[in-house]
Amino acid sequence: MAIREIEKATANQVANYDLDCSERLIALAGEQKTLHAAAGCAGRQLELMKPGLMGVDDKGQFFSGTYVLRPPGQMFYLVADAKRVAVIGMDGDIAQNIKEMVAHARSSMPANHDFHESLLGIAQELLKLVGDVPNGKRKPKVNPQAAAGMIGGLLAALTAETLERMTMFLKTVMEQDVCPAVVCLIGPATSGKKNMYSLTWPAMLPIGRYAPRLAPEY
Repeated sequence: MAIREIEKATANQVANYDLDCSERLIALAGEQKTLHAAAGCAGRQLELMKPGLMGVDDKGQFFSGTYVLRPPGQMFYLVADAKRVAVIGMDGDIAQNIKEMVAHARSSMPANHDFHESLLGIAQELLKLVGDVPNGKRKPKVNPQAAAGMIGGLLAALTAETLERMTMFLKTVMEQDVCPAVVCLIGPATSGKKNMYSLTWPAMLPIGRYAPRLAPEY
């Protein structure tokens, strides 16, 4: 299994949220073409989460464009392979959430547990329990708390430096009133060997602007 960490998490990515999510995820996967199908699957799900809207907001201003239909302050973790995607939404204090999820994951395992080695297994199990085709209606087989615990296992595999950069990226994006996502992509190994996989985590990108609050008459 090949694992890559994508750390292209800079404030100027906020300006790219109007671009297609599949294209941006494929660009982040780069030359690792075995991950492109997973990037396309995750990207289709993200695009479905920001439909086109128009109306008048609660300040009397007309708006139109694509917007994420979630309240400001919410973000998403996604795990995807070529056919399925699992979506876990979270809100609240992002930095505190990450800290608590990582601490819980590490406290639940022996001190010498290597989360890097278990990363693929956790991601595949999350897909098995929560994953569906983009915009599918399958009911998750675990509750949100259990799913968040599995995300904690994925986060626990990252270095402290990567976690800090991720936290700063998420905060920066949301301060611009834009909803961010952190994505894990799973694909066949570049060697072509059976039962071997490639995995990229974390791929970070802004999805789109949060939907405005509508005027009362809407």
